[in-house]
Order: sequence, then C-alpha cells, then structure tokens
Amino acid sequence: LSELLPQLKLQWPTMVHAELIEDPTLAVGGCRVFTHGGAIDADLVHQLDRIEAELMSGGRVENAI
Repeated sequence: LSELLPQLKLQWPTMVHAELIEDPTLAVGGCRVFTHGGAIDADLVHQLDRIEAELMSGGRVENAI
C-alpha cells in the first residue's frame, strides 16, 4: 500500500493529507482509519471479538459497528 499511496493521491487530490503510519499495537492484517468524520477500528482482534459477540448473542449485538 505504501507503494500505491502516491498514485492514489494523484488520482484523488483530496487524499493529499492521507498517510500510512505503522502501529505495532495492531495485529497483523488489522488497520485503523481516522478521518474528520470519525474513525474505523478494523484491528483483527476487534473483528474477532465482534464475530464472537454476534455468535454468542444469536446476531443481536447492540452498538453495531
């Protein structure tokens, strides 16, 4: 993705402020996205926790992401 980011910024000039930051607290394969409008936590551990919660509740999880 680091190699593609400059090309993406050329295609979408509004991404001029986008940057990739390595975060050793995230599991391999996870990511977090922060924008002016909010944040997405796609850390693999959180994704697995979410799946577990949905399975345990029969799909009725409050505060869905």
